[in-house]
Amino acid sequence: MTKFILCIQDESGTTGKRLLKSIREQFPDIEIEHHNSVEDLQKRVCLPAYNKESEIVIVLVDNSERLERLIEIKGCLAGRRLVLALHEMSREILSRSLLLRPRYVSYGESQFSDLLCVLEKMINASCRFESAGINEKPKARETS
Repeated sequence: MTKFILCIQDESGTTGKRLLKSIREQFPDIEIEHHNSVEDLQKRVCLPAYNKESEIVIVLVDNSERLERLIEIKGCLAGRRLVLALHEMSREILSRSLLLRPRYVSYGESQFSDLLCVLEKMINASCRFESAGINEKPKARETS
């Protein structure tokens, strides 16, 4: 079962509220765990996860300081399906955000329809693997 782990700060204002509302409306049956700060998110994602593939971490990065704090905890985000909604798409911000190795990056001033579509596809892919009884990602083949 897929679970969303959201990090949307209260200071994000209307953008954060709009993203949270959009996700709740689009995915009413998905469990949502909401964190108000990067520090709270860090406490959660640094715990050993029994099945990281069932969780999708969605972070609204509404300023450069939060992006830098996320980069500081990138080790805890490794191996997780990460989706970022950025406050701006400058070359520097985009370049820094890619250090986190997200599955998808959206521009925060959009209506989030692209982000919602990507989440839908990620959930459907998870459901196909679960219904087929596949619990792990395929391993890369070794070459000689």
